[in-house]
Order: sequence, then structure tokens, then C-alpha cells
Amino acid sequence: MLFSILSLAIAISAIYLSYKLTDEIMRLLIKLIGLFSLVLSLVYALWLIQLLVVMIILVTSNCAQPHCLRRINCSSFCASRSNCPSLPV
Repeated sequence: MLFSILSLAIAISAIYLSYKLTDEIMRLLIKLIGLFSLVLSLVYALWLIQLLVVMIILVTSNCAQPHCLRRINCSSFCASRSNCPSLPV
């Protein structure tokens, strides 16, 4: 549990630091360290937190993403159903 929290703190601080840097190589390296720490924190997290992350990924639809080019109909379990651009008004 302590390792998971420590890894999550490293991930958050590394990703925050990467936005402040101007050098592109260092920014990329710090982001990779942050993403690796984020994955480690999810691996060592409690199973309830892991289940919650998986459920959030499954419930969030593709139409909520800004880079989605095709129209996707929202499911009835969509978390962003109230803001969905594919639903008729």
C-alpha cells in the first residue's frame, strides 16, 4: 500500500514537472518516468481501486474524447451521456 502511494506521488509530481520544462528531451524522459510510476501504482494498488479504474475505462465512451472523428452512439451506461454530441436534442 505504501509503495502504491509513493509511486503515485512520484507519477503526479513527474507529470507536473514535465509541463514546466522547456527542453523536449527532458520533458519526454520525465513523462515516461511519470507514466511508468503511474502504471506501477496501479499494479500495486488494492484490488478495489484496480476494479474502479477498469470500470471507469469501460464506462467512458469514445465520443467523449475530443479526437474522435466518427459518430459513436452512447450506451445507456455512458458516464458522459448528458454531454454526448451524438444524442439528438
